[in-house]
Amino acid sequence: MDGSRLEKVARMLKVARKTTKAIISGSLEVVYDLRRGVMHELHFDPDGCVGEITMFEKVLPSIPRGALILNDRYYAKPKIWRQAAAQGVWMISRLNRTVKKRGLAVNAQFRSSSLSYDDWLVEMGGSQAGTSPVQLRWVRIWGPGFDRTLITNVLEPERLTPEQLMAAYRRRWSVERMYLAMKEVLELKHLYNCSPAAVGQQVYATAILYNTLGTSQAQIAATAGVAPEILSVDRLFATLIEHYIKATCVALGSEVEWERVHAKHPRITRPEALLDPPWLRVRIRNHLLEKRKEERKKRRFCAGRARATSYNLIPGAKKVLHS
Repeated sequence: MDGSRLEKVARMLKVARKTTKAIISGSLEVVYDLRRGVMHELHFDPDGCVGEITMFEKVLPSIPRGALILNDRYYAKPKIWRQAAAQGVWMISRLNRTVKKRGLAVNAQFRSSSLSYDDWLVEMGGSQAGTSPVQLRWVRIWGPGFDRTLITNVLEPERLTPEQLMAAYRRRWSVERMYLAMKEVLELKHLYNCSPAAVGQQVYATAILYNTLGTSQAQIAATAGVAPEILSVDRLFATLIEHYIKATCVALGSEVEWERVHAKHPRITRPEALLDPPWLRVRIRNHLLEKRKEERKKRRFCAGRARATSYNLIPGAKKVLHS
């Protein structure tokens, strides 16, 4: 699970022309199904400054009991852990260092040259009046080139070992690739209208197209006997869209030609459609994902982000959110 913001929009609406701040066109919260490679739930909010906890509460009821959620450190707050427990779902998150913790017991400790970890049972939160701390597992895993601290509400190490915990969390990057595909490949970064209703329509249309192409990607991967995650979304989606356009044009041309021939020779029976030219085949080796060769760059400070706003914060603009 992860959230994202959309691009800024121009001040084209009459109610927003007097503001000098950049207007964020909306916020997204997505539950991504790692097993199927498609979106399970998408919530769009035209308020570009809405908090991620509020967005989390919108999509949480759609998650089935017993599911395992992977999310970023922002979600690792006592309030969200309590809501997840009430929903009956499990979570793995990176450690949020702003939340205080207190160690209760050591589950396991392991040291080797390739992998080491400390597995603790801890209490987190409970500093505010009237709130009780949440009991979680705190696992620090490190080795050559990596050092990661994760927390989870799966308290029994035999149900989820530190190695499994690390392997599962590494798959969270798929949701980041999904946002990249929607914004870069499917052109969601270019909004065609600044109206919140029109932006919402574009968001959901893009999501439907993404899931359609994601289903095709899973079928191609199953036919080739590879995992869907190793296919490059930006390369494969562009190829699928191009092939679909070409195949549609060929099919329409064949239909027009058949009608012309049938008008001259009515006794000729219609042949079975056969459309499998070589250029419709996808070569897997040309669509593999390249592994990252460097560490992820830290986001630099941008003064423009402090001058951003949303329709919800502009006087008199709330009415456009519900139009």
